[in-house]
Amino acid sequence: HFSERSAMIIDKAVRQLLNEAADRARTTIQENREKFDRLVEALMDEETLYADQIKNCMTPGKRAA
Repeated sequence: HFSERSAMIIDKAVRQLLNEAADRARTTIQENREKFDRLVEALMDEETLYADQIKNCMTPGKRAA
């Protein structure tokens, strides 16, 4: 069994890990916003995309074919 102090230490560590993961996710989305926008647009047009279509969305100037 964990003591209350141990539980607090674990909770703090988990919270820090989750915050760091959320920060990394936000940064990744911000840095790749144009790619995500192209992917969303392609998905709205097609509903289903194949790997090559997704790769095209990730390449500037290209669209899902």
